[in-house]
Amino acid sequence: MARIIQKEIFINKGKGHVFQALLTPTKICKWWNAVSAIVVPKRNGIFTVAWGPSIDSPDYIIISKIKEIVQNRLIVLTSIDYYYKLGDIPFHTNLESRLTLKKSKNGTLLQLTSTGFPDDKIADDFYKASCEDWEDALQSVKLFLE
Repeated sequence: MARIIQKEIFINKGKGHVFQALLTPTKICKWWNAVSAIVVPKRNGIFTVAWGPSIDSPDYIIISKIKEIVQNRLIVLTSIDYYYKLGDIPFHTNLESRLTLKKSKNGTLLQLTSTGFPDDKIADDFYKASCEDWEDALQSVKLFLE
């Protein structure tokens, strides 16, 4: 059975502000400390983010497809693939990340559900790092917007 990551965070901004921060490349680069982001915000669009010393030499890239998108409410990323400068991950994943935005008193509740992490021991470090990375990402969005 595959492992799941579930997290949520309250952001003291409206759903429209949060939604735009999650999909606007310049904003993604600021809150996620990325060197590059490319987003085609539509169903079957792309969501790609790169980190590293420069856009010409990224250390790490996430490439995914937008499976579903509902204005100010939902973003589902699928077909998630990773590029590491140091080499590929040594196992297969079937990752999907669902970001749901819900109106909450004075702001937005941003909920994450990320599925498809292998439960094999070889994927333990990747799963643990992904848990930490998602926590950091959600905190960064919050700090950026507030």
